[in-house]
Amino acid sequence: MLATRTICLILLAFCAGHVDGAKIMFYNGARIAHSHMLFMGKIADILHDAGHNVTFYQQETFKSVNVVGVRKAKAIVRPAAEDMGEEPHHDVWHPDKGLVANLEMFKVYANALYKACESQLLDKDHIERIRSEKYDMAILEYFDVCGLAITEMAGIKKFITTSALMEQNEMLKALGHPLNLAFVPSMGVEHGSRLTYSQRAQALIGHPIKIMIYRLMFGGIHALIDEKFGRHFDYEGTLARSSYVLINVDEHLTFQMPLSRKIVHIGGLGQDEPPKPLPKDFKSIVDKSKNGVVIISFGTIAQSSIMPPEKKQSILDTVKKFSQYDFIWKYEVQDDVGSNLTNLHKAKWIPQTDLLAHPKVLAFLTHGGLNSVSETAHRGKPFVCVPLFADQNTNCFAGEEKGIGLVVLKDKMAADLLINALDQVLHNPKFKLRAQHLAGMMSAKPFQPRDRIVGYVNHALRFDVHTNSENILVLNSARTSHSHTAFLGKIADVLADAGHNVTFFQQATCQGIGRIETKKAMVIERPCVDGKCDEIPEVNLWKSALTAAEDYKMFGLFTRLMAKSCKSQLQDEKFIDSIRSANYKIAIMEYFDFCGYAIAEKAGIKKFIAATATFPQHLALRLFGHPVNLGFVPGISENHGSKLSYLQRVKALLTYPLKVYLQENFGRPALEVIREVYRKDFDAYDVVHKSSYFFVNADEQFAFQQPLSEKFVFVGGIGETTEVKKLPEEFSLVFEKPSRGVVFISFGTTSKSSMMSEELKLEIVRTAKSLPEYEFIWKYEIDDTIGQNVSNLHKFKWVPQADLLGHPQIRAFVSHGGLNSVSETIRKGKPFICIPLFGDQSNNCYAAKEKGLAIILHRHELNHQNLVKSLNEILTDESYQERIQEFSKMIASKPISSNERVVKHTEYAIKFNLSQVFDLPCRSLSTIQYYFIDVLIPVAIFVFASLYISTWLIRKLVLSMRSVEKHNKNE
Repeated sequence: MLATRTICLILLAFCAGHVDGAKIMFYNGARIAHSHMLFMGKIADILHDAGHNVTFYQQETFKSVNVVGVRKAKAIVRPAAEDMGEEPHHDVWHPDKGLVANLEMFKVYANALYKACESQLLDKDHIERIRSEKYDMAILEYFDVCGLAITEMAGIKKFITTSALMEQNEMLKALGHPLNLAFVPSMGVEHGSRLTYSQRAQALIGHPIKIMIYRLMFGGIHALIDEKFGRHFDYEGTLARSSYVLINVDEHLTFQMPLSRKIVHIGGLGQDEPPKPLPKDFKSIVDKSKNGVVIISFGTIAQSSIMPPEKKQSILDTVKKFSQYDFIWKYEVQDDVGSNLTNLHKAKWIPQTDLLAHPKVLAFLTHGGLNSVSETAHRGKPFVCVPLFADQNTNCFAGEEKGIGLVVLKDKMAADLLINALDQVLHNPKFKLRAQHLAGMMSAKPFQPRDRIVGYVNHALRFDVHTNSENILVLNSARTSHSHTAFLGKIADVLADAGHNVTFFQQATCQGIGRIETKKAMVIERPCVDGKCDEIPEVNLWKSALTAAEDYKMFGLFTRLMAKSCKSQLQDEKFIDSIRSANYKIAIMEYFDFCGYAIAEKAGIKKFIAATATFPQHLALRLFGHPVNLGFVPGISENHGSKLSYLQRVKALLTYPLKVYLQENFGRPALEVIREVYRKDFDAYDVVHKSSYFFVNADEQFAFQQPLSEKFVFVGGIGETTEVKKLPEEFSLVFEKPSRGVVFISFGTTSKSSMMSEELKLEIVRTAKSLPEYEFIWKYEIDDTIGQNVSNLHKFKWVPQADLLGHPQIRAFVSHGGLNSVSETIRKGKPFICIPLFGDQSNNCYAAKEKGLAIILHRHELNHQNLVKSLNEILTDESYQERIQEFSKMIASKPISSNERVVKHTEYAIKFNLSQVFDLPCRSLSTIQYYFIDVLIPVAIFVFASLYISTWLIRKLVLSMRSVEKHNKNE
């Protein structure tokens, strides 16, 4: 059976490689997340490289999310709508403060989505422009309700949806997959796939609650779309018709669950590209490091510089403890945190991918963002993961379950725990071996993410397209995230490289998240609604996690912005006409970009491809009818991997309904706009489900393993090159220093190291000082005196991360666990310490940890004792290096690259109608049917009735016999 499937895949790859270019639209109905945009951008660029005509349409939503994501595909950014509301505020470093704060954050996103969707749906010209392009297919994120509605309004019949996160329950439900709550963690739970009794109980009880909250928060966007359609828009039904669903995670890293073939893992996009030479300052740190380097980075949002003081101190204590190693800490401001640690090198920016690829990088301390975890896993580096919010818990626990890292929960980010985790990652050879093994597996898997994206898109396009070069639209109906836009941009460029005419449309939404350029695809940016872009409040992710009220407020802002942008686009008939006149054969957009789907549909685009910049999240899984296996697949922000404890399973079970509710309500404002200005019966789930494929910005070997349909195409590392560029002189000087190696520390763009608390900064400094035999390159974004007296600590405001990770002297990486960083790290074969801060970082970190590629340190565990211990483990335990190297080779050696997957799958989707080919039968089953409740209840009634009647008859018989006996005695 396996041999037959392999042969079929090879034949598919061969045939797809000969598909002529198609017109594909990527659509993002509300640009609200950097990583999602980057993920979609990678897919768009890959399809662009494959020769498709790709257009990435994005709806600008938040000013702070200005990433377009593409370098080659054409991007069109639609400006944000008026009165988008407040920007989301992320304070992920502080402990969670309850449900109310989270609901407030979701309200922010719901409001943004609603306004973005409303703006697009009311923009008749916008829909007509999309329809006029005549896209062969649309690609958008699975949860983009407004995007799905717009795609349908624009007449796009085929579409592929995507997910920038790990598999989410919403997508599984829409695709007809069983919601495996007992072994698939949902977003935010603190466990992996092995749940304890209490965790399973929590997941079961929480699931309906999450659904209720989601509907409450995001019901507006659904009502909006229904009103515009003039009928109910079946979001789940639409999503289920996706030809494929591309997931931004490697199947080897994600939690394993039963999935139909609609789901294609494309994690590790770009990770097959050689690392660039490290900048001079980073190269100097790595070269001079005697024992190796540990990278510390918590991503873009969870900046190290805004960490609470006690967490900074934990990192500094860890650095000090591992004085023999160098620590490169992504620290976004210049201060004196860690200035006394010679082995701590703070840098405002770090070349995370290149650092993780460097052989002297031993481990990564990360927040567990999916990109960081994936990158680390692909580079074969063990890590310590400190998940902060969203899907970071899932990512981290996935890595932990793979044995490539350890998870340190944010609330337990004490120095002793960080040191313990880092010590294990650095000194227990099993972590290095598993990380290298996992990296090797991912790099050597039969079909690389690029190949999957290309192949599955081609497959979805194949039904009715036979042109030499297809017009492809990559659509972002609300540009709210740098990484998500960038991912779509990469898809656009890949398709453009493949010879297709790719347009990357981006809808400008908010300040701070600007136009994402592509290398080859044409970028079209639609300005913010009425020329006014909303501003997203700056978020210090180094503080404890957002309160429920803050979360609710932030997400509400995003949803309102997305809805506003969506309404503007859908009402812009000239805009829709411009898309319709382009005659796009397919549109590519993020799976949650419902407005993007609506725009594509209104513009007459018949085929779609969805995309996700993260691991497949529960929403994406539900949209495509997949089961959400809470018992072993962590949801976003969950502080565990796939091996959940009893309590973790209880929590996952109890909180799952709430998460579902919140997720559904996240897209409700945009759906309400779509139904108001497009068609009332717009079913986002149904439209997204029609996507031919779902491009995932992750490597399938790295992501938490779960059953996925063939719609999911893993394109992790899309658009990336294995080439390692020469490092700038300032980095090269670091590597020239006599040392055992270099430890690279970076926490991404959002979670700047400079925003860490003084205590956390000092923890990093102490860690570097504790490991004097290693040089530390620290991405630290400001000039200050932190660590200035630590000779082996080198701070840089910017780092060429990919090239640093590719340097042979990088021994370890300390990262926030962003999916791009993790994926880059893994592909570079560097073990890492993962400190997840928010979002999908926990998922990424745990995925790497489970594969033995990383050690996870949670934010509250971040101190120099834990860091030193974790670094010592990663730096001295050869198993980490062996695992990450093997894992990296495995990913690099995959028969079909991510770029090829994007191109071939897009071309395939253009030629064939795949909207229902890979649908799961269980998608049409109700919960009562799926769990045999309708069978069990009658059986139970019959059994109990039989027992009752039997008992009653026996009792009557006994009484009768006694009566006779008594009567006889009386006689």
